[in-house]
Amino acid sequence: DFVHQLRHRLIEKWSLLGQEQQIDEPELTRKTDHAKKIVDTIIGKNFVPSRPIYLLIILQTIEAGNPHDLKESAYGHYYQYLITQSLSKLVKQHDEIDAFYSYLTELAYYLYFNKMKEINREGLQKFHDWFCKEEYKISHSFVTMINIDKLIEILKDSSTIYEYAGTYRFRYKYIYYYFVAKYFSVHLSKNKVKEEVQRLLGMLYFEEYAN
Repeated sequence: DFVHQLRHRLIEKWSLLGQEQQIDEPELTRKTDHAKKIVDTIIGKNFVPSRPIYLLIILQTIEAGNPHDLKESAYGHYYQYLITQSLSKLVKQHDEIDAFYSYLTELAYYLYFNKMKEINREGLQKFHDWFCKEEYKISHSFVTMINIDKLIEILKDSSTIYEYAGTYRFRYKYIYYYFVAKYFSVHLSKNKVKEEVQRLLGMLYFEEYAN
């Protein structure tokens, strides 16, 4: 992981890249400070690893991002980009990535609702069967292609989840919090979700709820 000094040097080099002869010192400082503020916010309290590959992905997204999207999503855009980048190395079709997003959204809320940080293989199998057969009724061909063993392999290889001592959990905090929040967003019209969001808003002094 990069400490603040190394992070600042990397961001400054990125801001300078290709503009060595054109950019003056005040403009370089402004661009560097602006990018570092966003990077520091996204990394948060170890939400995202402060490793060069993640920093570069965030910097690339800052450069290509839509300011309106960033304002409305309060940095959720960056988390989504990081997750999509990881998944797209192994899942190529957009509809399949969407299916993974739906799966992870429901799994994150399942863990949240049941006050669990991890789930064992039996519990994951039960959730998987519910998701495929009851809730989403995914086509038979997709279920056949993505059986639970293949699905676990993809999620592990994309650094979305990790396995330890026969249990599974989201690999990084930002992935878990992103998908719980996504569930709230998608289902906000439901009374039980509205009530839960109101409850969280009333107790933002708890770090877990604020996250």
